[in-house]
Amino acid sequence: FLRKLLYVDLNKHNNDKIFKLLRKFNWNDAEFLDFAVQTFTEVWRVKFNNVPYLASVLAGLAPYHEELVVSVVDNLIEEVRVGMEVNDPKFNQNRVSVIRYLGYFYVYKLVNANVIFNVLYSLISFGVSLDVTVESQLDSADNFFRVNLIYTLLDCCGQYFKTGSVGKKLDVYFLYLQQYFLFKKSLETLLSSKSEEQETLQDKAKSPFTILIEGQLNDMITSLRPKCKIYSTLEDVRASIEKFEADCIKKLNAKSIYLSHDEAVQDSNQGLHIIEEETGDEGAVNQETADSLGNDDEENESSDETGDNADTADEFLNTSNKDPNKPRFIPCAEDAEFQQMVDQMQTESLQIHQNQPTKIMSINVTIPKHLKTKTDISEMILDDNLELKATVAYALVSKKGGKNQYTEINVPRNVEFVSKLIEEKTISEKQRKSLNKVVLAMHHAQQQEEYLEETQSVNHNQSSLNSNDRRHRYVPNKGVPDTSDIFGSSNRRKY
Repeated sequence: FLRKLLYVDLNKHNNDKIFKLLRKFNWNDAEFLDFAVQTFTEVWRVKFNNVPYLASVLAGLAPYHEELVVSVVDNLIEEVRVGMEVNDPKFNQNRVSVIRYLGYFYVYKLVNANVIFNVLYSLISFGVSLDVTVESQLDSADNFFRVNLIYTLLDCCGQYFKTGSVGKKLDVYFLYLQQYFLFKKSLETLLSSKSEEQETLQDKAKSPFTILIEGQLNDMITSLRPKCKIYSTLEDVRASIEKFEADCIKKLNAKSIYLSHDEAVQDSNQGLHIIEEETGDEGAVNQETADSLGNDDEENESSDETGDNADTADEFLNTSNKDPNKPRFIPCAEDAEFQQMVDQMQTESLQIHQNQPTKIMSINVTIPKHLKTKTDISEMILDDNLELKATVAYALVSKKGGKNQYTEINVPRNVEFVSKLIEEKTISEKQRKSLNKVVLAMHHAQQQEEYLEETQSVNHNQSSLNSNDRRHRYVPNKGVPDTSDIFGSSNRRKY
């Protein structure tokens, strides 16, 4: 019944229904669990278009039966390895189904990216020889089926390897993939040139199958990485790989220094070692250094006396006191570049703020009326004939006991902020007066236009009424009409 549900009935529309039926099985039975693992593993028995739906059903069962998913993933990776070892063309369709099944496992988050990249690298490294003199028994020169498997796997989940560490891993993988393909292509051409039927085999080397695989590979790289460089010769891709590996070796060597440093600190903290006695000042310096490594209190006292050796002991002690499980700061070129960019941003922001005028915050405070009349500057501006005083009255606001206290002070007019305030008040008053004049003029003009329109409409109505009265209107007679008036009397008729 389980095989019928998964191999025959499963399709796009009923996967949810089948998932609910699978939840009703007795999963506590060990025999049934083994049978379910085998059924979910044999993905080649399912229609090729239904492989994603089988993966979705297994993903739905994952939260309830983790041992099922672990066993199926283990069996699939083993099937991929067995397919590379056997390399029989009759199992090619099974291998394609398995590799597609594994790709959808990543889509449904049943495996992580490390599993996918391990499979990808095994397809271009397991049983592969990149030496012309050594012939591979598992991967012959004219067999490009592994490239087809890589295309199928990346077609399922390659679109999710865009950013982050997985994106960088895919970029590096494309270098080694192009090296693998170009080596096999050059090896096939080399073997064909050594054969007796040179022309026939050269045509075979340029067969449509090889061209199709090459186009398929280039299309895959272009679709996933549009900016990735596609190499045409084996020498160019090997030069890029050597450059990349050299950079990686430099980074590893830089990290190994810190790793060996930490190992030395851990070894020194494991126990006390025998210190050999030495005569002279050099022995005293070494003794103080060893004491500073063993004791935190003595390290502060001997730091001034031992010089450079005590400074190195402080560094060792500081690193040993830290938790080894916590991440350690390792300086690199990117940190210096980042700090330089931060400093540049700070200097630019300072220059921008220096050029901008400083804004003074204005605080609105309610002033009593008896002080507001005395300290109103507008009174000095409204009247042009008013003699300007030598001082201006201001109200100083202070707080005492949570209440505002106002003190009247007289400030001379020649003070800068007083003169500026009076000038601003004068300009604003002039603008207000000019604006009032414009508004009043527009108001008067609008009133005149409305008055003219009303008078014109009244005159037009009167003229129309007068003209209607003068016009002669025919008033018909009421009652029955007189036929004699219309047709004349009977005496006047002529026959």
